Amino acid sequence: MGTGGFDMKRAVTLAIRLLFFFLSAVSQPATGELAAIQDDWHYRSFENGVGFSVMLSPDEPGKDTLFFQTSGQNVRISVGNQLIYAQEQQEDRLLTSYGRRWHLVKLPKITQPEQLQVELWGERSFDWGCFSEFSLDTAKVQAGKVFLYDLPYVLSLPGALLLTLIILMYYFQQAAWKQLDISLLGLLLLMSVLSISLSHTVQLFFDWPAWWWLISQVVIYLLPVMGNFVLYQIVEPEFKRKICPVIGIYAILALSAFVLELFGWPGFSYGLYLYYLLIVPCQFYVLGCLLLSARKYQNHYSRYAMGPMLSFCLVGALDGVNQFLPLMPWKTYLVPVCVYFLAAFVVCMLREQLLRERKMQEHANKLEYEIALAIEKSELDTLTGCRNRTAFDRFMQQRHEEKFSMIMLDIDYFKEVNDRLGHDSGDKVLRKFSLLVREKLDKNHCFFRWGGEEFVVYCPDDEEAAVLALAENIRQSVEQAEILPERQITVSIGVAHWHGDADSDIDLFRRMDDALYRAKHEGRNCVMQE
Repeated sequence: MGTGGFDMKRAVTLAIRLLFFFLSAVSQPATGELAAIQDDWHYRSFENGVGFSVMLSPDEPGKDTLFFQTSGQNVRISVGNQLIYAQEQQEDRLLTSYGRRWHLVKLPKITQPEQLQVELWGERSFDWGCFSEFSLDTAKVQAGKVFLYDLPYVLSLPGALLLTLIILMYYFQQAAWKQLDISLLGLLLLMSVLSISLSHTVQLFFDWPAWWWLISQVVIYLLPVMGNFVLYQIVEPEFKRKICPVIGIYAILALSAFVLELFGWPGFSYGLYLYYLLIVPCQFYVLGCLLLSARKYQNHYSRYAMGPMLSFCLVGALDGVNQFLPLMPWKTYLVPVCVYFLAAFVVCMLREQLLRERKMQEHANKLEYEIALAIEKSELDTLTGCRNRTAFDRFMQQRHEEKFSMIMLDIDYFKEVNDRLGHDSGDKVLRKFSLLVREKLDKNHCFFRWGGEEFVVYCPDDEEAAVLALAENIRQSVEQAEILPERQITVSIGVAHWHGDADSDIDLFRRMDDALYRAKHEGRNCVMQE
């Protein structure tokens, strides 16, 4: 603690900010952007901020537009004794910051060297004198910079949207890995929101710098949490236990930064130092887990995730260096562009899902075939090779034809064959009889063993005369065939027709049974129609 009102903390902070200011100035080109500034910068401090001044030259009158970006500060600019620009944000504060704001300032025409004065002030000494992208050039060039600086964000949004749509298309597939898909969608959403919140262009339409600052800071801290959670989904339990602490470290850091902001400390800003220091060791540790997972378990997901993860790690570290030791003339984040490195992982994921879906479909087809085979066996009469009564009942429930006829066949005196010649002869009659009938039917007819010596033929869409002709053809073929050498075999036949919506299965079977009864009553070996 100093004496006489001297604040050591404020002095140290101001000295650090002035050092960053000079580093930023050195990083600018010597010509073009600062060519109209003919002297060195002079600085001073006052109650709640800092001021800078420099002499402007009238030698290049076309370069009359200032472009710069501030963070959490009010701005006042004067040329000579004339105030030309003022921006105050007293009512736009969220937590500890007013957010980032870019400024385009048109300078008045000068005929002689004039002093340009810039004053920056705010509530946080941490922000005093903190600005970036300060340049003097033509209005056209400066307006173009607003969009040029947004290039990484503009490039990332189409890629994120495309990958999101692709994942959503496959999300509803049966073989989709739902939890992994949701995690990836969350990561892509965070990257899209980050690109929008960091964009200069978005302030042209929604001038909410404090909100965009808050959103961007929250997303920056959540990105490694969600990214590592995606990796957590794809590795084996052995490596899940190793990745969990990394997720926990980033989650605790994010929570701590937010809590500090709630208590009035610049937690998001201070936390970035530790955030970027952790990226390389933590993510290379996770990279080692992925490498071991790919080698030990032949995990294709881990293998294809290493490339995107490595790109996020290196680009994230580069962003960190650029934030504190400017490598480029402007501060920007390149991490959103890494969305394109995710494409390889998404393609791998979809490939694995398609292969899994194909295997599931093949398995389903096999099961379906086995079920159909089991049903067919359960519905097949093993003696005659005909479909049995169970199959007939199911068939009648599923039929769709509006017009059809039924033929019922009853082998004459079959009981006497069994009683006198034995069941082996009876079985022989049944087999030869069914074979002979099938030879008379085409693919549209269905042949069932009704029970005992009774059989049914289903005839779709046939005219009544054609059905009667078929029944008579069967009767004659049986009569003429030598089914059993010891005895002639004949058949009695009853025919019934479907009468439309007013008809029912019960009435149809009753009429068919009545027709068969009349054929038996008329001496057998004949065809009777309802």
